[in-house]
Amino acid sequence: MEIPTRIEVYAMAKYLGLVPELEPRRMWIALQATVAPCPAGWTEVPEEGAASTYYVELATRHTTRTHPLDAMFKQVRAHVCLSVCEPLSVNVDRSLTILSR
Repeated sequence: MEIPTRIEVYAMAKYLGLVPELEPRRMWIALQATVAPCPAGWTEVPEEGAASTYYVELATRHTTRTHPLDAMFKQVRAHVCLSVCEPLSVNVDRSLTILSR
C-alpha cells in the first residue's frame, strides 16, 4: 500500500465534505477513504495516457470514475458529524474569543 500525501488526504477530505482546518479529529475518515482498496468484485483500471483511473464492477462491467466506496465514506462522515459535531458557530465563536485575548 502506498502512503498517501497530505495533499491527497486533504483533497479527499474536501471531496467528502470535511473542513480539515476545523475538523482535524475527523481526518481519519479522509485517510481511510484515500487508502481504501476496491471492494470484492471491483477492479481499478488506470486510464491510458491520463493520470486518472476508473473502476469496473466485474460482474456487470459497470464503470465509474468514483471509487465504489466513496458514497459509503460520505455516509460515515455525515453520521459522525451528526452524532458528535458541534455547530460550526461554536467553533468560530471559541476561536474568536481566544484571538481577542
